[in-house]
Amino acid sequence: MAPVPSAIGDGKATALVTLGDGAKASFWQSAWLDGLAPMDIFPDLFKLAWRKNRSVKEELENQSWTRGLWRMQSVNEMASFVRLWDLVQTVVLSAEPDFIRWKWTGTWSPPPPPPPITLRPDSVASMPCSSGPELGRDAEMDRRRGRGSPPRGPCAVTRSQSLVDRISALPDDVLHRILAGVGCVRSAARTSILSRRWRGLWTGLETVTIRDLAPDAIHAALARLARPAVAALDIHVSVPRQGLQAADVDSLLAAAAGLSPVKLAVAIPACSFDVDGDDDVSLSLARLDATESLGLEVHGVFFVSPPGLEFPKLETLSLSACGMDLAAMIPRCPKLRVLRVTKQPSSVTKIEVHSASLEEFVVSTLAQSAIDIAAPALKKLTLACNMGTDGSLSVVTPMVEEISIKCWYFSMYVDLFSELWRVVFLGIRTVEGGGDAPALVLPRAHVMSLQIIMSTRFSERRFAEEMEKIPVPVVSVLELKIGSRGHVFGPLVLYLLQIYPAVQKLDIILLESRPKVEDSCFSCFRRRCLCERSNRDWRDETVSLISLTEVEIKGLRGGYHEVDFLRLIFRGAPLLQRVAVKLCAAIIPGDDWYNTVLDTFEEYPGVNCTVYL
Repeated sequence: MAPVPSAIGDGKATALVTLGDGAKASFWQSAWLDGLAPMDIFPDLFKLAWRKNRSVKEELENQSWTRGLWRMQSVNEMASFVRLWDLVQTVVLSAEPDFIRWKWTGTWSPPPPPPPITLRPDSVASMPCSSGPELGRDAEMDRRRGRGSPPRGPCAVTRSQSLVDRISALPDDVLHRILAGVGCVRSAARTSILSRRWRGLWTGLETVTIRDLAPDAIHAALARLARPAVAALDIHVSVPRQGLQAADVDSLLAAAAGLSPVKLAVAIPACSFDVDGDDDVSLSLARLDATESLGLEVHGVFFVSPPGLEFPKLETLSLSACGMDLAAMIPRCPKLRVLRVTKQPSSVTKIEVHSASLEEFVVSTLAQSAIDIAAPALKKLTLACNMGTDGSLSVVTPMVEEISIKCWYFSMYVDLFSELWRVVFLGIRTVEGGGDAPALVLPRAHVMSLQIIMSTRFSERRFAEEMEKIPVPVVSVLELKIGSRGHVFGPLVLYLLQIYPAVQKLDIILLESRPKVEDSCFSCFRRRCLCERSNRDWRDETVSLISLTEVEIKGLRGGYHEVDFLRLIFRGAPLLQRVAVKLCAAIIPGDDWYNTVLDTFEEYPGVNCTVYL
């Protein structure tokens, strides 16, 4: 990022950016969108972004600029996100460097020079100092007064006793444990300066950790290890300025596999390969017959398992920032129990996991992917992904006990009487009884979170069809964030409650917005709404909500359709215990609406009802 020139005057410096390779311009702070910076166009998103100083190239990779934006709370923020997404998709980087030209408007004057510093001779001569005989007399006085002399211990240590090295007298296995606590092999090798006893002692370590060494130094260190096999090998490569070749990484992995480690972890930083183009480097996995845990964090590499190669003891596989054909790899791992896949490169468009032994699966990717999971023994599932416009998700895990799913969608409509409702976020998590769900009877339940907005964007993905691919045994808590833009939301909520009839707690947040005339339906306040023409009788429907015990709604706007929705909830939930409603901060309801709500609450004295203004 180019520095901002400093000057004094009544002017202003403006950077005009022409994108090239995107390596110099800041994604958020540089004016690369038609002469404007994203932070100026979308200040609400800029506040939510996690990393605000990264370049355009870094943020466009795997859509990294979206990190932190999942905390959006309002319809305006979601609309800004969709606008920025569309703008980013049109960006095409080139091989030329970014061109940044500073334009100065107004007057400019250089800053004044700093005042000179002078010392007067009389001030230097008056500085106190001690030297010569005076310094010697001060030291003699300190010696006589006992200052500066070391304290005497209970007994004197003889010269023969001080020469005894009790640590070096310990057996080798104890010394190896001491060296293992040092951490890196380089630090352990430096203990050779202590005595001859310590020289070469690090070569017998069972747990080897190598940090910040070049590939040649790592090869030399591995060659000096005295053990034919190690328990754990952890390698973090320091990449030289000229980058790495694929052969360097291949030989390094082969040397690591030659030590038959039970636990192997290899990490190579990003942007480290000296290759032409943006394609990932393909490397073959080495033979790892004794390895039980394998962790690979090698940026820009796609690992391929050669035909016929088996991993008979592998139980844990972790992949970060690198790709692998999991559909071909997993059948060769008969004992695989834990699989972690994070930061998948953009070249990986499909993640297929079919395993009869897998018990825990963690996947986190910003790249739009098709994810297919079939694991009958899976007990824990953690998934965070971007479905985008064409991504898909299929989950078959009948034995799952703990689940956490976070998915962003850009085109999935609710199959209601109209196609105006869009689901932009889907979250499913497991909670224990109490805490988040105080009224739950079950010791463990599932919470579904949905963010839904009113949008006219075309979509072919249906919410009901997608939910059939993500089977959840019981949804006990339904959390809804709805950007209704003034439209009637009652039919939408009733539709979702019919899909999940076991909901015990309903939590609705109506997101605040500044509706436009063409997007909003102000007639909702007069008991009519164009978006409910096909379902005008929803207020008189009889809905069975036999499990519902608690309802909380925030952001009411004083519309009569909101009162009708509350009445329907009261009629259909015989076990209802608590209802709490809170008005939007910018709304002052009329006396008629407020009295109607109070009359509705008085009709059900057995329910604890509260209105927060």
